[in-house]
Amino acid sequence: MMDMIKEINKQRLAVIIAAAVGIISTFLPWLTVDALFMRIHASGIDGWRGWLVILVLAGAIAIALLGDRKKVIDLSDDKFKWGLVATGGITAIVALFFFINVAGTPLTSIGIGVFLAIIAGAAVAAVPFLDPKIFDVIPIGVNASTIEDPTEDSSEDDNNLSE
Repeated sequence: MMDMIKEINKQRLAVIIAAAVGIISTFLPWLTVDALFMRIHASGIDGWRGWLVILVLAGAIAIALLGDRKKVIDLSDDKFKWGLVATGGITAIVALFFFINVAGTPLTSIGIGVFLAIIAGAAVAAVPFLDPKIFDVIPIGVNASTIEDPTEDSSEDDNNLSE
């Protein structure tokens, strides 16, 4: 298992970690209701929104594992780019709408799970657009800086041929 993680590019690993945090958030409290002398907690999976978040973020993990796992996410390929934006965006929007609908309701409070789901969804959508080298601080996985850029190699070969 650890060998498989070491072979994944750190940018892809960051997407997987963010999606895993979002999935875990559905098991945490999303809502707390104070009624009479008791407090009732509801997690994300107590309603359809949590199950939708789990399904969508499982899709984000699948997208992150597609293709060559040692390379950064290819933004020129629309299935990766828009797939991760869609999965992260759907997660953040579903949790945000839940927050908006519940906020201000008497005797209720928002749980930590909603906030984690919003943050995780935004992270899944944003990570592919960030510079892959910022993820080199993650202690496991393949560094973006260790992967050779094919454009640099071809220009050096062209210079050697002209001499």
